[in-house]
Amino acid sequence: MDSVERKAFCFFALVLLVTAWTSYGYFGLDEHFQIIEFAGSKLGIVPTQNLPWEFLAEIRPWLQPAVFVGLCKSLGFLGIENRFAWTFVFRLFCAVFGFLAVWKVYRLGTVWFPDKRVQRRHLWLCTTLGFLPFLLVRTSSENLSASFFTIAVCILLMRMNPMNPDTSTVPAWIWLFSGLLLGLAFEFRYQIVIMIGGLGLWLILYAKTRWKSILVWSIGFFMVCAIGMFADQYGYGKRVFPFFNYFRVNLIEGKLTDFGTDPFYAYIYLMSSNIFAPIALILFIATVALWIRKPRHVLVWITLPFFLFHCFVGHKEFRYLFPLLPLILLIPHLVFLKDGRISLPDFFRRPFVKYAYKAICLYNWIWLALFCIYPFCVEPYIKHQRFIYNHRSNISTYYSVDYDPYRRKELTYSFYRPENLAVVEVADPATLQAIAEQNPTNDIYFFSQMPFLENWPNAIEKRTELVNPCYFFFRWRWLLEFSTPILKSLHGRFDEVQCPSLFKIAARE
Repeated sequence: MDSVERKAFCFFALVLLVTAWTSYGYFGLDEHFQIIEFAGSKLGIVPTQNLPWEFLAEIRPWLQPAVFVGLCKSLGFLGIENRFAWTFVFRLFCAVFGFLAVWKVYRLGTVWFPDKRVQRRHLWLCTTLGFLPFLLVRTSSENLSASFFTIAVCILLMRMNPMNPDTSTVPAWIWLFSGLLLGLAFEFRYQIVIMIGGLGLWLILYAKTRWKSILVWSIGFFMVCAIGMFADQYGYGKRVFPFFNYFRVNLIEGKLTDFGTDPFYAYIYLMSSNIFAPIALILFIATVALWIRKPRHVLVWITLPFFLFHCFVGHKEFRYLFPLLPLILLIPHLVFLKDGRISLPDFFRRPFVKYAYKAICLYNWIWLALFCIYPFCVEPYIKHQRFIYNHRSNISTYYSVDYDPYRRKELTYSFYRPENLAVVEVADPATLQAIAEQNPTNDIYFFSQMPFLENWPNAIEKRTELVNPCYFFFRWRWLLEFSTPILKSLHGRFDEVQCPSLFKIAARE
């Protein structure tokens, strides 16, 4: 590793560390409810009846929650009982393997791209891609599965000639280790089996892998699956087969369609409905170009079946494609690779393309910095729970007007909820005013949607202050009115959540 590589990956590690600290929310609901709440049930802080329907359906793997339970008990042994500190360690755990996955992708790129200038561009892509740190610190099954799958693939491909793959030079211990990692990837997220199958077919059909190597590879895979069975038995309290239950319930019985259906091509417009749309679309176009230009390449066999499978599934979410991300970092340069050299079409040498490239790079780095230092949360629940948890010794009762920070429709947040906390629902601001008048010497804390303040009772309007806004730019009403329609157009969940924030009615002087 030369000094430039060392500095780039030190920077990347620092960004991951800071992002793991600041990014205490979640991107998708499953990241919290299928992992953290599951782990909390084994720690005695989440009642089993509060777990989502997937627990009763027995469709989720338990290996990742079981690992997190072990981390919590280790931290508790060290005297660390703060639950937000626990989840910070969860994110660090995921970030470590995400870092290793990106490092392996970069090292594989140095083998595939002999040109030093191309290697440098690949290095900057791997270490400064704006959304990568935010996703790599996520405790989601998609993230952790992608990291282990990527490491497994890279340690295999590093031992092969990219122009003429030959697996006879790969030692048996590499096959076993790769199989173990793929088993972990599968036990974290079952859908990764499609990518594993694509890789296996490529190894057999194009790399002419010997059956003995495949056998050793499979032994490593099934060894981890056996461990996963014990983890599932630990989680559900009996012998179950969540993998079969998952596909039976979601695909055969059609439970997944209860959450909405989208057309086959929906991922194209889903990519354009996020902050990093320009970058996501470039990566997607490059990937499609690779599928067309190099149909025999190993990355095509890994990525194309996985993408098509999720296109055919009716319910679509952009996070379903996250397992593709680490390996896709290779594609923007790989698609132009010819005879070991990068050959760019003349179109990419035009001045306006170069200016556009620089503008996108600047845009990417700005958002990289923002995602690093600001706690972006799709929904504000965890932000409010964090405030309550940090003030649990001072405030024991909160009031709510049409918003409970521990309830989201049929879902119940329990992991961060302090004991003996009361959240009292009130019908309207007038009721809250009556409560404040009955307790004139006490501060009254309540959650409410921001629009409620427009018609606030005059008697307590001057005593009411915003304590914890759902987003920092909602602190000013003019910016709230300007930004809310934009946010709602970018993400449907803002229609449901709107702008709930925490307020205080100060005691009378």
